[in-house]
Amino acid sequence: MLSKLFEKSFFRFMLVGFIGELIYLFLFFILSSLNYTNSTSVVISGIICIIINIILHARISFKVRFNISFSIKYILIQAFCLLVCKIVSEYLTNQGYTSYFIGIATLIFWSLTSYFLCRLMLGFKLIGNFKRY
Repeated sequence: MLSKLFEKSFFRFMLVGFIGELIYLFLFFILSSLNYTNSTSVVISGIICIIINIILHARISFKVRFNISFSIKYILIQAFCLLVCKIVSEYLTNQGYTSYFIGIATLIFWSLTSYFLCRLMLGFKLIGNFKRY
C-alpha cells in the first residue's frame, strides 16, 4: 500500500523539486556575487524558480497541460506551505531545536504537503492513475 501511495509521480515531484533547488542556489550565488543584497537575491531567484517549477511540475510531475489555473493553484499551495512552515519554524525555534533540524523538518514537511495538496487540488486520487493530457 505504501508503494502505491508514493508511486512514480512522487519521485518525479521530488526530482523536479531537487532541480529547482539547484537552480535556486545557482542563481542566488551568482546574484550574491554580483553584489546584490541577500534579500534581493532571494526574491529574484525565488521568482524565477517558482516560474520554472510551475512549468516542470505541470509537465513532468503531474503530466497536465500548463495553464493559468494550474499556476494559480500551485502558487496558492506554495504560499500555504510557506506560511505553515514559518509557523512550525518559529515553534521549533522556541522549543530550542537547532537550525539544521528545523531546516530539514520544514523541507520534508513542505515537500510532502506540497505534493499531496497539488494532487488533491488537481483532482487526482492520492492513490491511483493520473489523468493524462
